[in-house]
Amino acid sequence: MVYRTGSRLSFYRMTYEALYLSLSVIYLYLLYLKFFRIPAALWVSHYLADLLAVPLILYFTEKAVAFLYGGQELIKRWHRWVATLLVILCFEVFLPALSSRYTADLIDVLCYLIGLFFYLISIKLLRRESPK
Repeated sequence: MVYRTGSRLSFYRMTYEALYLSLSVIYLYLLYLKFFRIPAALWVSHYLADLLAVPLILYFTEKAVAFLYGGQELIKRWHRWVATLLVILCFEVFLPALSSRYTADLIDVLCYLIGLFFYLISIKLLRRESPK
C-alpha cells in the first residue's frame, strides 16, 4: 500500500514537471515565431504569451527558491498574488507609460489572472504533498 501511494505521488510530481516543461517549450516556440516574424493567429501572437507568463514566472521562481534554500521550500500564496500584481503593474501600467512599444490592455490583465488561477489549480491537483 505504501508503495502504491509513493508511486502515485511521484506520478503527480512527474506530471507537474512535464506540464511546465511543455509550457516552457510552447513559450520558446512563441519567441521563435516572433523572432523570425512568422505570422500566427491573432490570439497566439498577442494573448498566449500573456497566459503563459505568470505560471512560468511562478514555476521558475519556486524552482529557484527550492534550489537556493535546498529542498522543497515553497513560496506562499500571497507571494503569488503579489508577483502577479507586479507583472500587471509593470507590463500594463509602467511600461506603456514609458514606451510606445507597449500597450495597456484589459484583456492582458485578464490573461495574467487566468494564468495565476491555472497555476494555483495545477499546484492543488498535481503537486500533492506527502500524507502526514
